[in-house]
Amino acid sequence: MLNHRRPRQTNWTFDQDRYGFIIESIEDIPRGEEVMDSYGKKCNSRFLLNYGFIVRNNDANEYPFKLEISLNDPNFEIKRNLLGRGIETYRV
Repeated sequence: MLNHRRPRQTNWTFDQDRYGFIIESIEDIPRGEEVMDSYGKKCNSRFLLNYGFIVRNNDANEYPFKLEISLNDPNFEIKRNLLGRGIETYRV
């Protein structure tokens, strides 16, 4: 398994004849340096759940929150029409 880094420094493919993965660098990597690959742009909750680590200062982090419009809101109909429904969940 390779450690994660964005942008990636490798490409990989599966070779049917060798029945294994072939990993090739897409940039010069000095001898003895760690070879890293990108696991993609994901929020830390997905990295932690799927891979067991988080990324510091992750620009892809998300925070789900629920937006609910009160039925007593004088602008309820306008807001509901803008949102499409009365209650929405967003990820930012």
